[in-house]
Amino acid sequence: MEQLPFKAHYVSSFSDFDVIEDENHNQYLLLSVSLETYQIYFELTKLSKDIAKSIYETKSNNQILLVFNGFDRRTEATVKGVKMLPIFQEIFEQSSYEITLKKEHFKNLNNLYKLLDNKFTYFEMRIREIETAPIKNDISWVVLSKYNVLLDTKVYLYDLQQDIFKYIDKKEIIKYGLIFRKMNPSLYHQGKILPFFDLYYGPIGILYARYYLSVYEYLNKEKFKQAVLSLDSFNRKYFGFMVLYILILNLNLEVKLDMYT
Repeated sequence: MEQLPFKAHYVSSFSDFDVIEDENHNQYLLLSVSLETYQIYFELTKLSKDIAKSIYETKSNNQILLVFNGFDRRTEATVKGVKMLPIFQEIFEQSSYEITLKKEHFKNLNNLYKLLDNKFTYFEMRIREIETAPIKNDISWVVLSKYNVLLDTKVYLYDLQQDIFKYIDKKEIIKYGLIFRKMNPSLYHQGKILPFFDLYYGPIGILYARYYLSVYEYLNKEKFKQAVLSLDSFNRKYFGFMVLYILILNLNLEVKLDMYT
């Protein structure tokens, strides 16, 4: 690794970064980013002191290598999950601006619901196949027993959509801020958030939805419930809609009906 000011070798690779080690067995995180992504990183560090800052940067093959001190193997994922939310909230607030809900938001929400409607149509088709199949396995019976939950979810999502439409009708003023599309515990590094770059602007309700779905198993459920309840009514509705929307879109019913034939 000639680009670095010290001799180092790779220890292991993760989906988002590599771990390297120097001759004294000190470990570091290594991120490789494009010049465009580096600009985003630079802007993020100005938004929050809790964005991890590199200790060394160098260029390699049109990429910029960012080296971060240490590798946090010890902090429990549960602890990371709890400590990440305030940092995401701060980044959202520091980057936020007010928008007035307008007619184009009807179109955006309708487009989301069309995707949901297509997914529910697919569910109904699969349920009919499972119902009429001459052979059923244990999974088939579980799917059939839970079909009423899917139907109730469809109705509930429609009601939430209509409630959100009312806020659009009233031209409600809400905040948009930066949201990480990815929020898993590997982002948390020595008390800070590693600068990953799949970001977009949206209302805080979707920030809570992505956080909830990403770290559900590590959440203090009661505390998180109180945090959601403290949101304004629009964002509470939007949180509920987006959680269910993401869950439904990622659900499949690919039941193999020939398992026992």
